[in-house]
Amino acid sequence: MAAVRIYVEGGGDRSTGKRALRLGMEAFLREFRGTMPRVVPCGGRSQTYESFMDAMEDHPGESILLLVDSEGPVADISRPCAHLARRQADQWDLRSVEEDQVHLMVQAMETWLIADRNALQEYYGQGFRESALPRTDNLEKVPKDKLEPRLQKAAAGTSKRGYSKLRDGPSLLELADAREVRRHCASCLRLFRVLSAKTGVKPPGVS
Repeated sequence: MAAVRIYVEGGGDRSTGKRALRLGMEAFLREFRGTMPRVVPCGGRSQTYESFMDAMEDHPGESILLLVDSEGPVADISRPCAHLARRQADQWDLRSVEEDQVHLMVQAMETWLIADRNALQEYYGQGFRESALPRTDNLEKVPKDKLEPRLQKAAAGTSKRGYSKLRDGPSLLELADAREVRRHCASCLRLFRVLSAKTGVKPPGVS
């Protein structure tokens, strides 16, 4: 099997933030332990795209994947390249890229975090208000601009006094049960199916 690299949006501009996101994502992908993909946090959205495109030239013998927020609803989860090419703020040229190389967190990383309510409760502890979170099984339909405010409201009464993407995101990823996230988020299930095909590892419920 070829080695796998995943170029991930997020982590901020500092090495400490990128390291925290890398560790959080590696924990989230713990079912692939032994064949763990190399997670490469890249900071900003444009930097992530550029690093991904460069990596295809720099590492021709490896499987190179991209993981970014969709930043909005996705018409067809199986065609992420079309979504990113159409999006006015991106318009990325992905004509040389296979669809299974490109993956979206629909509509943002916070969607995946909200999917595991037990992990949120464990992380925030006393004062966490689960009732403030979106009440739907189809979390990918919740607009991106409602995700962080809902998390902020749910966590406002805890010792952490809210949600911070850089502070809390990696820790919540580390705690999250990917099986629960896959159950609520088709985008996450798609990523795990591709990783399963590339690594030969078969997580429960991933075919």
